[in-house]
Amino acid sequence: GDARLRWPVREVHGNHDSPRGDGLVISEIKARNQRRKGIVNRSDNGLHYSWDWAGIHFVALGIVVGDAPEITRKRRYGALGSLPFLRTDLAEHVGDSGRPVVLVHHIDVARYSVAVPDDKVTKNEWDYGDAQAYHQTLQPYRVAGALCGHTHTRNLFRWDGTADQKAKEG
Repeated sequence: GDARLRWPVREVHGNHDSPRGDGLVISEIKARNQRRKGIVNRSDNGLHYSWDWAGIHFVALGIVVGDAPEITRKRRYGALGSLPFLRTDLAEHVGDSGRPVVLVHHIDVARYSVAVPDDKVTKNEWDYGDAQAYHQTLQPYRVAGALCGHTHTRNLFRWDGTADQKAKEG
């Protein structure tokens, strides 16, 4: 193909690439998504996508998972319909199969799970309402993990929909 690696590479955009979801990086990801092998689903805008590998369903969701229709306030970053895509994708490609799911998004979520006043929410990278809607969306599924890179650190924890990032037994 167009690289030297012997395995497929997948990517999502981050805040240094395109905070509002426009420009060259977004255009190039959309173009690559059209020719990626093994993709089982693409969002209508071509940016978000999913694939299956070794019995696991992976979903690439961009900078943050958001645009919950029930949240009407302005957000800091453009989620570009990632939450509606995730809801549809999981329902259609995982359903009640019990297959594990791995999610990929740039911004970490736990610290944005606490409600803040509307006048301060646009300072947060992830809208707390979208974070809660994301958590609710995942409840029926067997989430094996979520990968994010924004913090530039390695951190493992179980997210229970709150800001508590301490690993929990279970």
